Amino acid sequence: MPENKPLPVFTERGYKRAKCPKCGSVYWSKDGVATACGDTPCVEYSFIGRPPIKAKHDLDSMREAYLGFFDKDHTRVGRNPVVARWRDDVFLVNASIYDFQPHVTSGEVPPPANPLVISQPCIRMMDLDSVGRSGRHLSNFEMMAHHAFNYTDKEVYWDDQCVRYCIGLLEKLGVDEHLVIYKENPWVGGGNAGHALEVMVDGLELATLVFMNLREDPNGTTIVKGGKFSPMDIRVVDTGYGLERFVWASHGTPTIYDAIYPKLLKKVFDMASVEPIAERYPELGMQWARASGIVNLDITSNLNELRGELVKRLKSKGQDITLEKLTAIMEPVEQVYAIVDHTRCLALMLNDDLIPSNVKAGYLVRMVLRKVLRHLEQLGLKAELADLVMLHKDNMKGITDLAAHEGFIAKVLALETERYKETASKAKKLVEKNIGPIKAGGKAGLEALITLYDTHGLHPSLVKKAASELGFDIEVPDGFELIVAEQHSSQRPEEAKGVAVPKWILDVRTKVEAQGLPETKTVYYDQVHGTDFDAVVLFTDGDAIVLDQTMFYPEGGGQPADHGTIVQAHTSLSVTDVQKLGKVILHRVEGRLPKVGTIVKGRIDRVRRLAHMRHHTGTHVMLASARQVLGPHVWQAGAQKGAEEARIDITHFARITDEERRKIEFLANEVVLQAVPIEKVVLPREEAEKRYGFRLYQGGAPTSRNIRVVRIGDFDVQGCGGTHLENTGEIGLIKINKTERIQDGVVRIEFSAGIAAVRNIQRIEMLLEDSSSTLSVPAEQLPKTVQRFFEEWKRLTKEVKELKLGSMDPESLLAKAETVGKVKLVAAQADMGMNEMIGAAKVITDMVPSVVVLVGVTEGQGAQVVVARSASVELDAREVVKEAAKVLGGKGGGKAALAQGGGPQGSKAAEALEKAKAAVKKALAGK
Repeated sequence: MPENKPLPVFTERGYKRAKCPKCGSVYWSKDGVATACGDTPCVEYSFIGRPPIKAKHDLDSMREAYLGFFDKDHTRVGRNPVVARWRDDVFLVNASIYDFQPHVTSGEVPPPANPLVISQPCIRMMDLDSVGRSGRHLSNFEMMAHHAFNYTDKEVYWDDQCVRYCIGLLEKLGVDEHLVIYKENPWVGGGNAGHALEVMVDGLELATLVFMNLREDPNGTTIVKGGKFSPMDIRVVDTGYGLERFVWASHGTPTIYDAIYPKLLKKVFDMASVEPIAERYPELGMQWARASGIVNLDITSNLNELRGELVKRLKSKGQDITLEKLTAIMEPVEQVYAIVDHTRCLALMLNDDLIPSNVKAGYLVRMVLRKVLRHLEQLGLKAELADLVMLHKDNMKGITDLAAHEGFIAKVLALETERYKETASKAKKLVEKNIGPIKAGGKAGLEALITLYDTHGLHPSLVKKAASELGFDIEVPDGFELIVAEQHSSQRPEEAKGVAVPKWILDVRTKVEAQGLPETKTVYYDQVHGTDFDAVVLFTDGDAIVLDQTMFYPEGGGQPADHGTIVQAHTSLSVTDVQKLGKVILHRVEGRLPKVGTIVKGRIDRVRRLAHMRHHTGTHVMLASARQVLGPHVWQAGAQKGAEEARIDITHFARITDEERRKIEFLANEVVLQAVPIEKVVLPREEAEKRYGFRLYQGGAPTSRNIRVVRIGDFDVQGCGGTHLENTGEIGLIKINKTERIQDGVVRIEFSAGIAAVRNIQRIEMLLEDSSSTLSVPAEQLPKTVQRFFEEWKRLTKEVKELKLGSMDPESLLAKAETVGKVKLVAAQADMGMNEMIGAAKVITDMVPSVVVLVGVTEGQGAQVVVARSASVELDAREVVKEAAKVLGGKGGGKAALAQGGGPQGSKAAEALEKAKAAVKKALAGK
């Protein structure tokens, strides 16, 4: 909005512009009645107990009131999933405009309607630490919005009309116009910017009206919040009305949770035997709400400041309460609020096919999930997580059918709960292994805590508990969830870009781009079974050739490049790689380069091409088969096709069982036998999405306006640029070779198709025949025979181990241990090798605080020594080993907790043992 230039609507309705005396921001209010900007902390919430919206609404009725207001002039559009599968820069939807960035806002793709109105569920991890504590923060919410996209040849509406809609909506809801303040605050987000108005009512921000007309540009001349921007070709009205905040303003309850989750809160409060603050301490509830608006919990969980402010306020009201008592009253209530909010967040995530993992969006699911589990532990609430999530099914009917996903949700959450318990049980051991950096604190300590959380899912609260058991204390960083959420909330540029550009392309890139070559005509889509073609040479340099058209498929989408030859007269060049550079396709060749303008004949390696097509089409069949067998949560997480084998990585919460593998393979081959026609058609992006939804984007976010859609009947449909067969029957056969869980939430399926599958089956048959021959039994008796041999091997191994260890098993060694201060000194001359001694030492040091010294004599008259100590014992095992190794005529080394060494003088083993014991006692003296 131009400085000091009011919108016509403001002039007509008597709004006046002023500057906030507290924060300096500029705002507009009716008749100039407002004396401040209307935002916290400049003003307090004044709607608590006196709601400005006259009629009380729940989420469904408020959503309908909003959407219904815009029905006359706008088209309703359905919500997108909360996972942003159409984008490669972020994982989760943070605002309704995310649905239209970057392709619609850039003008590349038309919007689904113009103007439109939507209510989009959103998730913001940045507020996770504050949820429950502030009374106003949410991890998930619905952003109601109306959007208009203005083009140079079509103006829909801009800022003035947008504000008129806002005024009309608030009037319909019964809000006194004199309570409404429009605060100017430029907006930046998602690579765009524009002037904006924040809509404040009684201290509560109900909406933000953004007028997006700038795009991020390093050479731009417009500066917004420190960034450089240039004008956009399209101007976008981007509004955001908080559904939950509107409901809160209609109730005027002390917290937003009391307004939007009334029935659910009562159930969970009862289950946890926690009394709501508003019932037992009404004044505390009222002051909490008002104080939370002025204490900044947006950046860090500044609880001490908030609670200190509450103590001060209560004292002024004649209620003298200590900070300790206040904390004891509030913490259980805050935890109940957080549980109810976070379980709705989980409901949204799981409903939209996200599953917990340790990477990408799955990392954020697990972070929320484990936070809920910790709150349940702290409350002592024995409730199944899935039951708590499903409490939201009635509350969410307006946006999804949660009940349809109940079985999947129950399986995932039960499995994740067990994994959390396993992680918690290993906390002490993991802390022991990382005791140095954790104790160091500061930056090193924080990095150690983040590593433990990222790698093992071990939250600092569990680390703190384990550290206490080990005799030391740590400080849990304030706002830890915010720190890790910031690191995992978006895609790293290198992850989004994928494979690095080959060096031979880099060598000629500048020259190719300088030529201004026309787009290479692709023949490989038109003639999928073709082998020969004619072309004209447009460019040559080094070992690169550009043709006017090509049948050679360039590497992409996990499909390798075609190989073959390019023939000129009597000269033949081998094509060893093909890559796409912008709209030009480059061929890497071996041989003498032809001159520009020469007509050449290309010939692809048909056997290689056919193998790639079988595996690429087979990948689509395999993905759809896995989804049908395992569930709709299955999405492609990566793929690679080769000539002999292909692999597809899929999102799944558990290992694929043998029965599931057989079902997937059987279903895939049924589709092959049906010879289902494969349709390949190019559609405008908006039409493709309208027909098939975001399932199109299995291979990642699209980059072009038009999408090549590959459809296998009603079985599968994907956006794909690879070469495919004419029907599934041409695949011939699909054989799964292997399945494995490659990381949390991702399972890999390796398979062969066509002739490669036959070769693999024959290889398996040969292995069976060889095994049968070796054991002298028919193939059908192999399982029983192998089981018999295995059981016998286990029995013999156990007997050998018992004979070898004898009295040197860990419990026997501990029973004979000598006590030095508070430490057990276990020392023995053992008849075992180095690996056995190390294993025994590790078992003992895990059992009690101890130092273990074991010396073993080898057949060659040499000797080996192992020294280990528990994490809580202050001793350098390397120093002890060195002393013992000197006696044996050798050296030693290792780590402070576990060292080993030895020497050739095995006859001095007993002397070495005594030397080591003396060194241990000396080191432990006085400790």
